[in-house]
Amino acid sequence: MKKRNLSRQEREAASKRRRQIALAAVACVLFYAFLSFFLGQMGFIRYVKLCRQRSGLQAEIAALKTSNQALRAQVVALRTDPLAIEKLAREQGLVKDGETVYQYEDE
Repeated sequence: MKKRNLSRQEREAASKRRRQIALAAVACVLFYAFLSFFLGQMGFIRYVKLCRQRSGLQAEIAALKTSNQALRAQVVALRTDPLAIEKLAREQGLVKDGETVYQYEDE
């Protein structure tokens, strides 16, 4: 095969075409990277969502810890304090022997 001698204009046109192709390829790669960064499985939008979910779960954990502390205090009181036992029994509708119960009906 013979190599054809290209004129200066043809070489510049070919060079310009190669640059355009390279630029298009780089643009495609950058576009893909941009989409992956924001919309990918581990992208920025997912990261923000997970941060919000994490802060919500931390708040829920704090509320559950507070509730657990209150329940533990109630358990200790029911094991050791007779007045706490009596209060819970009365809330459940129980009465001591010999007490008179008066019930009123609401109209």
